[in-house]
Amino acid sequence: MNEFSIGSLSVAPGTRTAGTFPVARRGDGSVVGIPLVIIHGVEPGPVCCVDAGTHGDEHEGAHAILTLINLLEPTKLRGTFVGTMALNLPATEALQRGNPFDHWMGDLNRLFPGAEGGNLTQRIAHAYTEHIARDASFVISIHSGASYIYWSPLVMCGGHPPSIELAKALGHEWNIIGQSEGISGASHDVFAQRGIPAVAIEVGGAGERVLETFRRNVDLAAGAILNAMRHHAMIEGQPKRASSWTFVRNRAVRSGHGGLLVPVEDFPLRRHVRAGTLLMRMYDLFGEEIEEVRAPFDSLVMGFRSFPYSPPGWPLVWLSEITHTVRE
Repeated sequence: MNEFSIGSLSVAPGTRTAGTFPVARRGDGSVVGIPLVIIHGVEPGPVCCVDAGTHGDEHEGAHAILTLINLLEPTKLRGTFVGTMALNLPATEALQRGNPFDHWMGDLNRLFPGAEGGNLTQRIAHAYTEHIARDASFVISIHSGASYIYWSPLVMCGGHPPSIELAKALGHEWNIIGQSEGISGASHDVFAQRGIPAVAIEVGGAGERVLETFRRNVDLAAGAILNAMRHHAMIEGQPKRASSWTFVRNRAVRSGHGGLLVPVEDFPLRRHVRAGTLLMRMYDLFGEEIEEVRAPFDSLVMGFRSFPYSPPGWPLVWLSEITHTVRE
């Protein structure tokens, strides 16, 4: 086994290191970069690259990677784990979705593969694509619904067969796979186009900081990574697999008006609903019901708007139309 290096960071077999991959310099000379933790095993194996904080207001992923780096032992690892808890550090520091330094084109997950001479967000995307994850065996990007959406566990990937196999390797909780072709600039699509298996996972959000719920979603994300690592024989243990996978296409149902949202009792999250099923009611600020939010087609309910007030035209419920099911 040789040393493993990314930029100026090098790590010997059976050890770990941490540091920042530099992207740019601020006016005071400080570095804007991508913080990395690298754990290098004692036997050859895959390079697992995991990122969180693509959007700075999605916090479950950072805690999932923190869980992973506290669990993984370099002397028991085959291959290499590369993790970043804050891929988009300026957005993470600002606690917002996009990079506050870029007033336009600031959504990192619409700008991959980036550009070396682009704006700061494009440069972050370029550094990750061309340097940090360039030689990855597989890439997993952890997302959530931030403060305004709540997601039931969902895997996003395109039609790249190795990426679909990676999605199937995440464990039985991750048996709904969204087909995401056409999301321009999404990291998992760009890596797949380059032949690297890649997925994005969505879980949690809604600004959820109730410790029990937040921890459960963190554990779901961390468990998906560990299961994929077991599947690739990077760590010991028997990987879990679902008995079947449901492939879906996602669509948001938007509000026609602005007002207060009241979900139905026993809201059918992660359940099948028929076209016409009532999901929410909207009231104006005088207490009058002004809109019913119904499923426009037979679907799975995978996410919902968690803000109790919605302006006109906002997405309120995320529905998944089933395209097909694959059994083991």
